[in-house]
Amino acid sequence: MTVLVLDHPATAAFPYQRWLTDPVIATTRSGDEPARWRAAGLRVARVAGPHDSARFDWAACRLGEEAGVSAVVALEPSELTRAAAIGAHLGVARLDRATTTALVDLVSLRDRWRDRGIDTVRYGPSGKPADLVHFVQGEKRLAELRGRGATIRLRRRRRPPWPVLCEVSTWAQLRQAARHTESVGQEVMQSLAIEESPRGVRVCLVDRGAGLVIAGEQAPGAVLPVALSAVAAAGVPAGWPLSLTVVVTPDGALLAEDLVVGADDPAGYRAWARAQAGQAGRASA
Repeated sequence: MTVLVLDHPATAAFPYQRWLTDPVIATTRSGDEPARWRAAGLRVARVAGPHDSARFDWAACRLGEEAGVSAVVALEPSELTRAAAIGAHLGVARLDRATTTALVDLVSLRDRWRDRGIDTVRYGPSGKPADLVHFVQGEKRLAELRGRGATIRLRRRRRPPWPVLCEVSTWAQLRQAARHTESVGQEVMQSLAIEESPRGVRVCLVDRGAGLVIAGEQAPGAVLPVALSAVAAAGVPAGWPLSLTVVVTPDGALLAEDLVVGADDPAGYRAWARAQAGQAGRASA
């Protein structure tokens, strides 16, 4: 069961040869790591140039075809859509493009929740200043939100965990935030998301392979069923590590806010790699 690994320079140079059965690696990583992998007996295709390039895609597809792989593994969340596309080309995709897009794109994730009846925060895409102004619906509306303790946030849309660029609670701040939605040349930028961030208690739930559990303080009993429904609606496969945030508003509403797949320690990355490869429990630590 040969596995194609899309190695990303933003992650650590993991010991794939110990984690997976017969991995082959496509990488743009410089330094000693590719040589170490080869010394360990792995087949490595190193691509010069930027990681986000058609050259890397071509090299990965060619390596996968030559090696006859059974799965594609990506341990950087932003790479999941690419892994699905390469897997589809090779005929070994385990997730469809719509699901992987939802796990990478914050707006697509919330669209999926909404379409499946999961309550989420008010949100929308932002490509130009008018989108932000229209979303807020005027200075009076912004003042009402401020009175409820809510704010408007502008976030990266396709870069999990979708960092917040700015938070808006006044009209002056909104005008300043609008500058994030356009370039000097005024062309439309489609990589941002707007959201209404409500006042409330944010409950974090995590799954590190043993099931979804509430991290930290206790939460209302209804949170866990909502969280399980949100994970199922997002299409996260079993065995994938994840964190999920649910907002409990002052009036008792439960809103799914974020869901981020990915690990935060070597053991978690190892389990995630095995789950993607269909090799859970087969490799050594």
